Amino acid sequence: EDIDAAIAVMLSSFIGTQKLSVQKSLQKKFARYTHFHRDYDQLLLEILRGIVREMNYWESVGGPNGGGGGSRNESEQRGRTTVRCRILETKATEYGVTNLVPFYSSPAFASARFTHDAERGLI
Repeated sequence: EDIDAAIAVMLSSFIGTQKLSVQKSLQKKFARYTHFHRDYDQLLLEILRGIVREMNYWESVGGPNGGGGGSRNESEQRGRTTVRCRILETKATEYGVTNLVPFYSSPAFASARFTHDAERGLI
């Protein structure tokens, strides 16, 4: 386990030194090594925060998903970003996580001030 942890640290450090576009592709390719024995709730929370951060960025710069209101991936209402569960589920499968139901009811999800609307499929 110590060797696995050392490999994860080394890969994370290397990936962190790359350009953002290269970082994302390397993170996906080496996910099983960098997330070895990692708490899935924390992993999913990190993925969700990344999605929210990216959506807020595009909204602020008026990029392809921003500025038009009613875009297919998100909407901003009263200072809150709404994320479709499908987006998180797609990204989670890239990391080998297929069942997100326990995550939606986890203390980590609630303490991060996220809410889940199962009927509408929104976070």
